[in-house]
Amino acid sequence: MNIAIKYKNIPMQQRLLLVIIILLLQSYKSTAQNSYSRFEISGSIGLVSGVQVIEALSQTSRSDEYLNGATPNYFASVRYYTSPLFSIGLTTGFQQLWGSSNGDYYGNKVQYRYNDYFYTLVPEAIFLYTHRKKVQTYFLFGLGISYNDREYDLYDGGNLPDNHLVSGFGPRTQITPFGIKVGDILSGVFEVGFGYKGIINAGLSYKFQSKHAKE
Repeated sequence: MNIAIKYKNIPMQQRLLLVIIILLLQSYKSTAQNSYSRFEISGSIGLVSGVQVIEALSQTSRSDEYLNGATPNYFASVRYYTSPLFSIGLTTGFQQLWGSSNGDYYGNKVQYRYNDYFYTLVPEAIFLYTHRKKVQTYFLFGLGISYNDREYDLYDGGNLPDNHLVSGFGPRTQITPFGIKVGDILSGVFEVGFGYKGIINAGLSYKFQSKHAKE
């Protein structure tokens, strides 16, 4: 009873972290028994990131600033398979957003352009639904940080107090309920989810197989 009450009082993010730790311990136990290990690197491109959606929605109630465009999300990842059904990894990414405004800026009527540069670094966990030699389906969860560097430029060539007025770190999350990887050593990857990797993410992965890994 007391354990259940204490667990109920734990914040949701800490609950997710606790679940991931338990799964990691189970995977480590499986690894020790089966001597299974693989490294994998991948590169991918994502479309319509979470920050892109949030920034666009936050401007629907404002007439002073507009999101004009965005690049795709570019990612590079490295992963380690602790068991045939679980892997942990680290992903780094980049995206640029840009827009413009005709409204008030710090009390002055100015017209300006802005650029947002997002640099992302996130640990990820992948849980496989199915594991066949050339087809895998999986669930992905990522929780990390992103550095946002915002720059402003005035249309009339004036000067702002600082060219980097909004810069700093923020949390980034990705939930991918469905991902599929087709191939063996070299594979094609396609994912559908929401967060820093975008609603749709696709790319290629290359797996380095241990000589003693079991198929």
